[in-house]
Amino acid sequence: MHYQISTTLPARPEVAFKWHSNPKLFYRLAPPWKALQVETLAANLSNGTETVFRVPIAPFIGRKWVAEHSDYAPPFRFRDTQRKGPFAHWTHLHSFGDNSDGTCTLTDEIEFAPPLKMLTEPIFRRTLTRMIDSLFAYRHHTSVQDVQYASDWKDSKLLSIAVTGSSGVIGQRFCNFAETLGHQITRIHRDAGSSEGVYWEPSRGQVDAEKLEGFDAIVHLAGENIAGKRWSTKQKRRIRDSRVSSTELLVKTVSGLANPPKVLVSASAIGIYGDRGDETLDDEASHSDETFLSRTAQEWEQASDLLRHSNVRLVKTRFGIVLSPQGGALKELLRPFNFCLGGKVGNGRQYWSWVTIDDVVQSLMFCLQNNAISGPVNVVSPNACTNLEFVKALGSVLRRPTILPLPGFVARTVLGEMAEELLLHSTRVVPNKLLEHGYQFRDPVLTDALSILLGRSGKNHD
Repeated sequence: MHYQISTTLPARPEVAFKWHSNPKLFYRLAPPWKALQVETLAANLSNGTETVFRVPIAPFIGRKWVAEHSDYAPPFRFRDTQRKGPFAHWTHLHSFGDNSDGTCTLTDEIEFAPPLKMLTEPIFRRTLTRMIDSLFAYRHHTSVQDVQYASDWKDSKLLSIAVTGSSGVIGQRFCNFAETLGHQITRIHRDAGSSEGVYWEPSRGQVDAEKLEGFDAIVHLAGENIAGKRWSTKQKRRIRDSRVSSTELLVKTVSGLANPPKVLVSASAIGIYGDRGDETLDDEASHSDETFLSRTAQEWEQASDLLRHSNVRLVKTRFGIVLSPQGGALKELLRPFNFCLGGKVGNGRQYWSWVTIDDVVQSLMFCLQNNAISGPVNVVSPNACTNLEFVKALGSVLRRPTILPLPGFVARTVLGEMAEELLLHSTRVVPNKLLEHGYQFRDPVLTDALSILLGRSGKNHD
């Protein structure tokens, strides 16, 4: 069987090839709706090197895939050949054609054979083609957006960046994005036995301050998952302390550095605004102190305001509902929708201010690189929607009905206070500061964003 797809990239072949041949790009281009596990990542793509990973083929069942790299001819092509894996045969040629206008054409050409002869039958052939089409629609969408961003900032300095919360969904994605752009990432972690990165343990007030000297930037993303457990008094304390206490420790440490970073980007959340109905909330909107999340977010930001280095630029990124099938709200919503049990929550009129995971990580990088940005920054799509609009869009993309509502009283009974604040409260937020500084959203339209994230894009999904 044969598959081919081509896309114009906004860069010359030399630039696109260098970006595309970075081994760590594997993480960026892996489909977020599939849980791939990397066992060995090739140091480079030269002839004979191998990347080994496990790909899910059924629930709780994975298959090892050994990909050998060959035909390495920069800046024009390289090839991957499956030496062991789920297909009877798989060869993937990546090629880059010069368009003579500052752009190039990326072409992915696959020759493959299914593992079983029965899969060549029309019904299985169409399913397999749709799977491959979804994968490469996602890869090409990501490639265009990433190469465009890299091109826009090609003259800016590459940064050394220390990151807390690097093992979380946002943290991992940010580190991968930054590394493929050429920035140097150092992870701030809690593994006392590791010689790599920077050790800290916020609950004990411990941090290796000496190793934080000299970074260009620090990105602070650490914090307990707000939707991981029902909100008991103990869990609310963990949510609050994981944000406030860790920020106090980090800011105190940075304030005492002889060679501090030029910028500190500290995460926050739009929960700081509270339940505001259909009021439009920009980056300078007033706060609320009526809810647990709004009070926590205010304390979180107040802790970052204790920064005493006047020459360290402080940015407080207020995240909306971050969409990723690997975690957060979207992952939880997929479960009922996949069983045709989806529907509005409460009356459905409450506003959900959403943003894709890749717009979050690109916004973080944009805030690091744009010296004119400081203070609070709303990180949300410019197109907030009601809960009803959201579930209708999700149902449309998944081709599932949305006729089974979740009444507000049932949500409160099952989830308690968490349901009230995360599902039923209304926060209509706009990203004015990002837009005013020229940020270009990757995925501003909800249906398009969901299609890309969930593997429902591509010509065979029309």
